Amino acid sequence: MAACFAARGFQVHAVDIDPGKVAAINSGVAPVHEPGLDELIRESAGFLKASGDVEAAVRESDATFIYVRLGFGGSPAARPIAASNAN
Repeated sequence: MAACFAARGFQVHAVDIDPGKVAAINSGVAPVHEPGLDELIRESAGFLKASGDVEAAVRESDATFIYVRLGFGGSPAARPIAASNAN
């Protein structure tokens, strides 16, 4: 989802607890195998960055999406959870 928004010109700050995935994204490489993801990440150059700093990413964002991996029925799936901050 992050790469899709970034490829369309939105500034995206992705956060992951896995330093390897953070490094891959920042190097322009897909951190997981998904058809077309490498191309999307390449298209998002300059719009997609990653780190392990959740607080900074949320503080600097206009919208925050949290994905939590849920393992039901033996098949882990990512589910989006919308988070809003009413200031």
